[in-house]
Parts: sequence; C-alpha cells; structure tokens
Amino acid sequence: MLTKAEKIEKLNFPNVDIDAILRKDPNRFLLAAASAKRARQLKDGAKPLVDYVPNEPMNHVAVALKEIYEDKIQISINEKNNEEESFLEELDIALDEEIKETEAQAVPEKEDKKKEKKAKKSLAS
Repeated sequence: MLTKAEKIEKLNFPNVDIDAILRKDPNRFLLAAASAKRARQLKDGAKPLVDYVPNEPMNHVAVALKEIYEDKIQISINEKNNEEESFLEELDIALDEEIKETEAQAVPEKEDKKKEKKAKKSLAS
C-alpha cells in the first residue's frame, strides 16, 4: 500500500518514457508543441485525463506527456495551417513572378540609357 506522499509522487509527478512516445509518433517537434499546450491547459485549470490526486501540486508537463503516452490525447496538425501554408506558398510564387517581370522590364531601360550615354559621348567627341 502506498502512502499519500508516494501516491501523489506517482500520480501527480509521473515518470514518462519520452522515447516510448516518440516510437508511437516520431515527430518530436509536434510532441513538444502538443505537450506544452496541454501543460498550459492543465495549469489554467483543465482536469487531467489520467489518474491524479486533486488539490495537490502536480508537474503539468509530466501529466500532459502521460496523457499523450496513454493515448488520451491525439497529436495532429491543424488542417487550417496547411491551407494557410498553401496560400502563402502561392503568394510567394506570385510575388517572385512579379519581381521577375519588373526586373525584365528594367533591363531594357538600362540598356537604352547606356546607348544614350554612348551616343552623347560620341557626339561630344
């Protein structure tokens, strides 16, 4: 039988094997972002989805990682971000094309100015 302190230590400060989580979902950047977001939610008063001792201190990050490990929380990429990213890529391509067109128009103007300078020099000579 666990003492109250041992129970609090086990439930509110769980030891989670991050390598085991990464074997399920190998994207460590998504894991970091998801666990940080969930830890903030827990800190702001959200109820943990795993066993815990209420009204006692807890390690919010460890509890969030335990929830992810036990598949209580699924990590996924928001499709809205992908749509925004596609839009930004299209915008980037359009801007690149516009810059190329502007540069292409500027080149003949420079050549015309060079010819004018040469013509002025030859007239001056």
